[in-house]
Amino acid sequence: MQTDRSSSVLSVEVLGTIAMVGLVLQPIIVWAFMLLIAPDVAWTEADSNYALGDLGWLRKVGFFATGIGAIALGLGLRRRLEGKGVRLSTTLLFVSGAAQFGAGIFNTDPNAEGSLHDLFGLLSMVTLLSALFALRALFARNEDWKALALPTLLAAIWFVIIVVAAITNVIEAGYVQRFLTVPVLAWLVWIAWNIRQGRPHVAQSDEANA
Repeated sequence: MQTDRSSSVLSVEVLGTIAMVGLVLQPIIVWAFMLLIAPDVAWTEADSNYALGDLGWLRKVGFFATGIGAIALGLGLRRRLEGKGVRLSTTLLFVSGAAQFGAGIFNTDPNAEGSLHDLFGLLSMVTLLSALFALRALFARNEDWKALALPTLLAAIWFVIIVVAAITNVIEAGYVQRFLTVPVLAWLVWIAWNIRQGRPHVAQSDEANA
């Protein structure tokens, strides 16, 4: 069932837009560092290292933007959908977003501050992965949003693969962060777009042809 509690301060459309912009901004900032601001930093290094150099504050903006985007995505979903699984999936998105703020506040380094950065980064990753699986179940139970269930599952499986690859050093963590996470973020942006529009585009087409 689809809901829209329009009495809230921010409309669902605004929340969807905020989510889209927030989730897109971090990879744009990272690629700006890669190609323009700090091209001397090896792509195998963690992209968090950009926060330690020139314009490091801009790298922090990327973390904060992702945090805002994830929270806005959760709020938008909570406004659009109801039923079993909404609270779980959106709460996981809230925690993931809040953890991004922690990763942005604390720099990566060999000291205690670096440990906190890594801890928040891990928390954000685990809760986002869990949110993807929870969202798949949520979409599968909702007739209007069922078209998003399988792609969300595939995004979650892809996320598992790249995390395992990074942990086992099959692929350098820097490459994972800069390239392999992009499809996952792109899918979250697509979910945000559908939140903004009101329901999945596929559902709209089916309804128009009925």
